Amino acid sequence: MLNKLVICVKLVVIYVKLVVICVILVVICVILVVIYVKLVVICAKLVVICVKLVVICVKSVVICVVILLFVLFYVLFVFVLFYVMFACKCMLYHCHRVLTQLQLTNISYHNNDVNHINEEVLNSYCRQVKKSLTTAICR
Repeated sequence: MLNKLVICVKLVVIYVKLVVICVILVVICVILVVIYVKLVVICAKLVVICVKLVVICVKSVVICVVILLFVLFYVLFVFVLFYVMFACKCMLYHCHRVLTQLQLTNISYHNNDVNHINEEVLNSYCRQVKKSLTTAICR
């Protein structure tokens, strides 16, 4: 009988050890589930960070495009402004030259007691101005 009692005690000890092992395995499984949940949360945060980086990159590209367009517009504007100012300078120069010549002609006519400018002289100066402007603009 003692022998059966010893065997029963040994079986109970083995059973307790198995229960302890099962509890340890359950605790390990719970820890693994917690780790898995934390990894999922970390992955979700990484996805959010990646989306934010994409938004920042898109904003940067938009800003670069706007700056590039502004610079191109500015360069084009300065070029057109320079061209217009050059054309105006040429026109003013030729008008001043013609005006000076007309004044000299008018003074010489006044010296000869003539009160009006010869229409033929005026027309020749107008043709000369048109020709000079065309030549200056086409350069």
